[in-house]
Amino acid sequence: MPTESVDMEAEFKYGVLMMDIYNLKLRIYTSLVLLPLVFFPIYLGGWYFSLGLVVFVTVLFYELITISDQQKKEILSVVYFLSLLLIIISWDIIWPLVIILLVLMSFGSLCNLLIIKKNNFWTFYFLNYTFLFFVFFYSLMNNQSQGQARYVMLFIIGVALLSDIGGYIGGQLIGKKKAFPKISPNKTVEGTIIAILFPTIINYSLLYFLNYQVDKLLLMLTLVLLSFGAILGDLFASLIKRNFDIKNASNLLPGHGGFLDRFDSVIGVTIIYTFLINFYALFAII
Repeated sequence: MPTESVDMEAEFKYGVLMMDIYNLKLRIYTSLVLLPLVFFPIYLGGWYFSLGLVVFVTVLFYELITISDQQKKEILSVVYFLSLLLIIISWDIIWPLVIILLVLMSFGSLCNLLIIKKNNFWTFYFLNYTFLFFVFFYSLMNNQSQGQARYVMLFIIGVALLSDIGGYIGGQLIGKKKAFPKISPNKTVEGTIIAILFPTIINYSLLYFLNYQVDKLLLMLTLVLLSFGAILGDLFASLIKRNFDIKNASNLLPGHGGFLDRFDSVIGVTIIYTFLINFYALFAII
């Protein structure tokens, strides 16, 4: 091999390495800013949590409709922000209507996807997606004591974070076979399996050590389903980005991409957790 080719290859590898180090630094710096912004509202609860959630969901909605080139994104985002505030203020009175609205929106989205199959409903889809997360996440906090809700929020975030870490490390170390080539080409079967096993084993061990009083088999099944929820959330985000041919939802979070890129798995875990808790309560399983 010519010396010039070897030098060029070495320079290329060095450039890639420096870029990875730069991105890693960006991710760390952004995380240091992001962590208190996420955890303090959850810890303080009350209006700190409510306002933080409204801001987060509104920014997520704005990010998504920007992807779809919505021309009235600023106006829609302001209206959405004010609507969410109004819902929180009057939650105790109107929550049944909110649930009915959410069901109708979800039914409409599914009908369009499965029957009508029009591809110009993205603003409605994104409204449905963010509103679903808002209602589920807020109801989890609102229907429990502040102390219990705080632990539930941290547990949900922990499952999502461990799933992301497990999937990334597993995919890098032993990943070979593509799991979802048409949706997320970088995901492997091996990485996906570890993304389910890693949070399940860690959380099961922790709850077992804390002597958490629940059926062990049910606990294991729940943790597997929640970990699967993290993967579904990530896949849904990948599907959106692939549809619009973009790598990141935005550049709002340097080193991470956008809110969708960073919190997609948290949204997935939240939705699955809420479904499971209500299912268990309905059939008196726990």
